[in-house]
Amino acid sequence: MCMQRNQRTSNLEIDNKKKWNRLHVLVAERKDARTRGKKVRTKELSKQIQREVRTVNRGIKKERIERVLREFKGIKQIAGIKQGDT
Repeated sequence: MCMQRNQRTSNLEIDNKKKWNRLHVLVAERKDARTRGKKVRTKELSKQIQREVRTVNRGIKKERIERVLREFKGIKQIAGIKQGDT
């Protein structure tokens, strides 16, 4: 099970790197469209960039949550420990 969680986290990291690369491509395309004066294309690219940034940020948050859950897998038992339960 731990192996699956590590694999899932690795997949998230790889996926995020691909999305960051995609983001850089979109920014370069937008810059080119801007210099050529293509307002409609610039607007479309800006919206795509916003979507990609949201997706990447969501992935980063998922990674952090996965890491915390992996490192503190017994976190639910803390309440029982505080109350004196075994």
